[in-house]
Amino acid sequence: MKNSFKNQIAFGLFVAILLTPVIIWLTLEPISDRFEHLWQSIGQISGLLGIVLLSLNLFLSARLRRFEKFLPGINKIYEYHHHIGGTALILLLLHPVSLALTFASTSFYQAFLLFIPADAVALALGQYSLYGLLALLIITFYINLPYEWWRLSHALLGVPLLLGSLHMLLIPSDVSRSPALKYYLLVLILVGLSSYLYRTVFGSWLVKRYKYEITEVQTFGSITEITAKPVAEAMPYLAGQYAFLQIPNLGFSFETHPFSVSSAPTKEGTVRFSIKNSGDFTSQLKDLAVGTRVKLEGGYGVFTAEQCIRSRQVWIAGGIGITPFLALAGELNGETVDLFYCVNTRSEAVYEEGLLALKKSGKNINVHLFCSDKDGRITADYIAKSVADIQKTDIFVCGPPAMMTALKNQFKDLGISKANIHSEEFSFS
Repeated sequence: MKNSFKNQIAFGLFVAILLTPVIIWLTLEPISDRFEHLWQSIGQISGLLGIVLLSLNLFLSARLRRFEKFLPGINKIYEYHHHIGGTALILLLLHPVSLALTFASTSFYQAFLLFIPADAVALALGQYSLYGLLALLIITFYINLPYEWWRLSHALLGVPLLLGSLHMLLIPSDVSRSPALKYYLLVLILVGLSSYLYRTVFGSWLVKRYKYEITEVQTFGSITEITAKPVAEAMPYLAGQYAFLQIPNLGFSFETHPFSVSSAPTKEGTVRFSIKNSGDFTSQLKDLAVGTRVKLEGGYGVFTAEQCIRSRQVWIAGGIGITPFLALAGELNGETVDLFYCVNTRSEAVYEEGLLALKKSGKNINVHLFCSDKDGRITADYIAKSVADIQKTDIFVCGPPAMMTALKNQFKDLGISKANIHSEEFSFS
């Protein structure tokens, strides 16, 4: 199933799940009565949508591989996760604010009391849920924490959902009066909480991770290459996918980081990661000893040959974005590829020689080295002039986010269909 079609199906299902409780809510009373008190109705709708979005967000963040083939890739899901979380926060904030505006028409004091911790358990649960969610999302969006601390704070998002769900089920409302609405929301909440428990609370036991042993560590400038072999069962993956790497004796024991696998799958299950030094975790990788045990979770992603509908392809790699292409190049079988390898200076093109060797060995891959210190920024026009009939190719882009966004927009301006442009993003924060 190609990405564009999957995106449409996933979006349609998402909208249907989101709007169903609103439709049920609308049918509980005559429409003319539903919006008699406008702010109250807005508060009720925002509360329903907020709790649904929060539940769906926890499901999406669970990284369930069996669902990835029906969704637009885990990397894209995390991008949606970020926006959905922000939208859920706005809606859940709008819920008490709207209800307060309803009370304010008769008593500002009663409106004010909605935001003061209450003695009534049902109301207090909603208040604590809101304050907890607000604190956690402020940390997520506005405080630049180290990765491991950000993950720890993010892992607490299930708590506001639990408190908010209890508030919704216990407080007298349309939800408590309507079995259809109550049980629909209850199912979604259970899905969200189950996803949270699976990934966050019991992840060490339930999430499938593969045990590997490091067999080689090499450095090439700022890049560390780690090769590992499976201790028992090998991790299944496709060329172009990535995996989450966990090194128990390096940093936090639960800390995992996503990296593209830079080697094509082998019968032996050996994997190689090519990782740029860009932080505390990655800077320590060069010091790992051969024999160190690591855990892998994957493979993830849809940046694979399965997305191709044409035998002619254009690959554009920015810096360390070359890694998935190294794996894809190893599995070329009759395809014609033009690879644009973009680096700041020629000294950074540490994989140029290996890629040229692939061409000499019979792979139909043309390597175009593009150095920004003398060539400036690469553009879609430049690539189109270098590749004949680019309209008849599949285009793959992996590199810095700004570079990918610019190139994708430029290719669309050239009339290339969005369905034929594939990109790999690692925006997991």
